[in-house]
Order: sequence, then C-alpha cells, then structure tokens
Amino acid sequence: MAISQDLLDILACPKCKGEIHLNPTGDGLTCEVCRLRYP
Repeated sequence: MAISQDLLDILACPKCKGEIHLNPTGDGLTCEVCRLRYP
C-alpha cells in the first residue's frame, strides 16, 4: 500500500482521533493510541 507521508500526517483514527501509522508490512494502518487496525 503506497500512502504518501503528507496524507498520513493528516489522517486520524475515527474512534479516538489518535495518530495512524502504516504497518511495517505495509498492509494496513494502525492507531498508536487505541491500537485499532484498518485494512
């Protein structure tokens, strides 16, 4: 999954509004605060 850093900088978790980061494997996004994973 190719997501630009600019987009990642503005994305937030819909549940807690925490920061979202690309998983190390690149197959999804994970919220650093509530640990939800988005495919």
